[in-house]
Amino acid sequence: MSTLTNPSSLYRVEVPSFTHLRPNTQIVYLRGSVQYTYIYYEDGQVDLMSYSIKRLSALRPNLLRVHKGYAVNPAYIVNIRHANLRDTDLTVQLNNKQIIIPVSRRQAKVVISALRLSWAN
Repeated sequence: MSTLTNPSSLYRVEVPSFTHLRPNTQIVYLRGSVQYTYIYYEDGQVDLMSYSIKRLSALRPNLLRVHKGYAVNPAYIVNIRHANLRDTDLTVQLNNKQIIIPVSRRQAKVVISALRLSWAN
């Protein structure tokens, strides 16, 4: 049985005989797959957790939920392409590799507003 705790600056996962600590700022994005979530880090490592993306993204207030299957750390967004509400996506930089992440039609306005506010500061 594994447990997930929520310290303010560290992402901590405890599994019997294993504890994993990483700074929250190293998380680039989360990709959900049913009841599992892939966590992508800035150093290229990927972890697979047996928690839903809804649960993990709720514990990480610095992540922006952009799609049913994705949550992104706004610090890693290098571009947003917004042709219309049906055609919006984000470009995330990960180890000199650019990854395109879709933005859902329902989240497009929220995401664009949130990014404008964070980029203005």
